[in-house]
Amino acid sequence: MLAEARGTDDYQIHLTYPIDEIDAARKKFRDSKGTLPKWSKAKHSLAAFLGDNRDVNDKVVIVEEGVPHIIELLG
Repeated sequence: MLAEARGTDDYQIHLTYPIDEIDAARKKFRDSKGTLPKWSKAKHSLAAFLGDNRDVNDKVVIVEEGVPHIIELLG
């Protein structure tokens, strides 16, 4: 939704965990719910989404643990 809302705007997405860790947690959560379809890496992973949307992938910044990081919201 963020990618659609922002379109071609100049922005960055700041993630505080590596994408593989985010996907592992999302898979664990999804698999723990009996009401959701089983996890599909191709359909549900952030890695697959970013692989299919290179323009969005280029806007992702992984924040390094322990390194001070300032996010400018008023750009």
